[in-house]
Amino acid sequence: MKRYLYIIFIIIVIAAIAIGVIFYLKKNPSSSFLGLGTGSLPQVGTQGSTGGQNGSGTSGGGNSVSSSSSGTSATIVLGQGSPAQTFGIVSDGPVLDYFVNAQNAVTALMTDGTVVSISNGSSTVLSSTTISDIISASFSHDGKKILVNSGNRTAPQTEIFDIASKAWIAAPKGMQSPQWSPINNDYRIAYLVQTTNSGMALGILDASNLKKAPAVEIALPATDLSLQWIGKTRFVLSDRPSANAENSIWMFDTSTGRLMSVEYEIPGLEAAWGGLSATDTAGLLFAEGNGSPSLQLINTSGSVIHSLSFLTLPSKCVFSPATGASSSEAYLYCGVPTDQTGFTSAQLPDAYNMMGLFTSDQIESINASSGDINILRADAPPHIDATDMKVFNNILFFVNRYDQKLYALTLQ
Repeated sequence: MKRYLYIIFIIIVIAAIAIGVIFYLKKNPSSSFLGLGTGSLPQVGTQGSTGGQNGSGTSGGGNSVSSSSSGTSATIVLGQGSPAQTFGIVSDGPVLDYFVNAQNAVTALMTDGTVVSISNGSSTVLSSTTISDIISASFSHDGKKILVNSGNRTAPQTEIFDIASKAWIAAPKGMQSPQWSPINNDYRIAYLVQTTNSGMALGILDASNLKKAPAVEIALPATDLSLQWIGKTRFVLSDRPSANAENSIWMFDTSTGRLMSVEYEIPGLEAAWGGLSATDTAGLLFAEGNGSPSLQLINTSGSVIHSLSFLTLPSKCVFSPATGASSSEAYLYCGVPTDQTGFTSAQLPDAYNMMGLFTSDQIESINASSGDINILRADAPPHIDATDMKVFNNILFFVNRYDQKLYALTLQ
């Protein structure tokens, strides 16, 4: 009799435990109990992954933002004319580069080389072709073409995707650091190519007529340069940035054939260039400076406009020029690491560019005329490591290196 009582007692205990577990899971569906979790972003300062937890956004006016805390999906649907500030995720997948048209439709090149269009919260695949070993990618000034460099860095393969025809076209091999013309409706591409005498040459190719031979603008006695096309006839040539080398920056003007030194033999130089107005161009210059890093806004002659009171890398910033008769103020938008001491203690820019350092950023605006700083978004979940910033339709877009997703922050 006692044996049966023991069996009945054990059955009751097991049933009670089972009921307790079921009740706990129903009450706490997102808990990590029994290994059931929602995932989380990597710790700040460590390398990120492509699957992280996303924080919630806010909404207001014509811009609606929805964000999932489960990390499975999140979208931001952008309208026009809303004064309210909104923040959210635009893409569910990892983005390599992107363009936003006047209707706030996003065309995105994903990290695997596929091309999608994102509009009103839904996406359409424009090209399912995948590309391996992508080195760099960029959109033409009007967003109608995409240039992708892939393969061997010294002898890369360049492909051009036409949005209208949804077709890929092969360009000549060997184009290093290719750059679209900054002029609207101009499909020329400037690039660097290695020459037989251990140097490099600057060439310009017309992507609208690939049968036409490219023009060679200048030969250079250097082997590892990067290129930026910053004006109709002006190009910036610079050494690959490293704290372990003395880097230089030169300005070349095809209209005069003149090559001018902007900065010469400074450790860890990295610069990004943009327009302050229709005619005025400036550069954001970071220098490691043998353990004394600095960040300055300079003109094309290298003269200092402002010495900034914070430190970040130019690759985490974008210029937004003054436009229209009623606007005279140009702005610089940056992802600024909140841990300035930890950021500057790393070997810069090497550690960041080699994905050995991740940051947790505030999004800040800097008035290019006065140097005044305004915090647009303080660091908060989800942690942001902002790069590839662009401004379209008074909305700031950027890729978060923690999850490689495209984020948007409306500007007031």
